Amino acid sequence: MGFTQTASAGASPCARREGPAASRFERNREKALALFACKGFGQVSLRELAAHLELTAGSLYHHCSSKEELLFEFIEEYYEGLLAVSSRVTPGKPCAEQLRDLAAALIELHRQQPLRFRLAAKERHCLTPAHQQRIAELELLCQERWLRQVGKGLHLSPSSRKAAGDALLNIFQQIPNWLEHAGLAEAERSAFLESLILGAVSQLVSFLKTASPVSTQGNAHAPVLRSAS
Repeated sequence: MGFTQTASAGASPCARREGPAASRFERNREKALALFACKGFGQVSLRELAAHLELTAGSLYHHCSSKEELLFEFIEEYYEGLLAVSSRVTPGKPCAEQLRDLAAALIELHRQQPLRFRLAAKERHCLTPAHQQRIAELELLCQERWLRQVGKGLHLSPSSRKAAGDALLNIFQQIPNWLEHAGLAEAERSAFLESLILGAVSQLVSFLKTASPVSTQGNAHAPVLRSAS
């Protein structure tokens, strides 16, 4: 298979490929994710990272321009995952069903990618300004998609729209922290999480309906929240 690259701004991204032809770096890349998440990005030296990947420092530079670039890729993959699962929600369904499908997809994503979430939550400040701008763009795309899915029939001012998007982002990004140490079986925890998400978002939408400067409910020609790009 060919190389895959993230849409990095600025420095050259770390090239990756999958399958039998993958290099040692590509095969061991997830070890770097675990090291950053468990030890903390700032506590990992380049020499330690290279050794953890079974490479020399010089060999690591051959595969990746810097450890900051690698951190960015992991965080970017997390946000791209958020966007991807959100885009799979069927648009023709009623808002309540879209929200339920979205909640289930997000719960599953965080179950599969806990370490990328941890980096996004704790190490984003270590990114370069250009990389932080890329992450901010992905966040905005996620917010726009979520608002379209759960906020049909609402017309919000720019400030209310931003606040609603930020609120949804905070709710969905906290999913892995909820009931983390409750000792629940996976299926039971997922059911609890879905209930919490549905309740929180439903309350937010109810508030937005009363706070919206223009009520659009029942008006087929009223403006709606614009679609994500």
